[in-house]
Amino acid sequence: MFFRRGLWVCCHVVYSIFMAVGNIWTHVNKFVERHLYATTLENEMLYVSKCAEHFNKTPQHIVLLLGNETISYKDLANIILWCVAAGISFVTLYDHDGHLQQNQDELYQAVKTRSKLCVGRIIWGRNKTLNGLGVENGVQNGTKAIAKTRVTVLSLNDSKETFLKVTRSLCYSAKNREVKSCHISQDVINEMLIEETGLPEPELALYCGEVCCTYGFLPWHIRITEFLRLRSHHNITVREFVRLLQTYGKCEQRFGK
Repeated sequence: MFFRRGLWVCCHVVYSIFMAVGNIWTHVNKFVERHLYATTLENEMLYVSKCAEHFNKTPQHIVLLLGNETISYKDLANIILWCVAAGISFVTLYDHDGHLQQNQDELYQAVKTRSKLCVGRIIWGRNKTLNGLGVENGVQNGTKAIAKTRVTVLSLNDSKETFLKVTRSLCYSAKNREVKSCHISQDVINEMLIEETGLPEPELALYCGEVCCTYGFLPWHIRITEFLRLRSHHNITVREFVRLLQTYGKCEQRFGK
């Protein structure tokens, strides 16, 4: 009788100790996430910002071609925030299957979880008038606006729909004699496609995996684009990201000359 009671008391004490240790561990984890993890991100963004000051050139518009990789929202959030730190005005994430486009809220939450402060420096969606500077792309701070980064998620359907819209517009204009068919050239079509897209031509595209494939990404939009290989967007480090920007900065683009 006494043995059973003593055993029950011992078990209760051990259980209480485990619960107390569990609570302490939970608080420790929360403290690490709140302080140490945040400090790490701040250091990463400071590192990118300092490195960007020494680049020969920095792309205004960068595209990430996810290819056939599964989506890692945490790693995409890191890339977006590093682009903000580098002063890149436009970031386009291209997933030809459309899964990322259907789950943009999850991407937004991943960015917000990583840095609530930087969310205010990000604009989601396309806007053809945005140029990375000016009042529309920043918050007035005296006489200087704080530059923001516009993040756009595209899929294969965007390429098809854009081309269809331009085709319909040209047909309508020709039918109503607003434009002569002899004046419709490749240059005119390219200008209309770019205007319809609402984004400047990307200077840099990062493709994931071994094969350099655009997966149907806006083919009229990549005339001046430099393509660089990214091993994978999964577990990408800040140093890998900076090395890619450094490589781009050393590229000499002759534009067909």
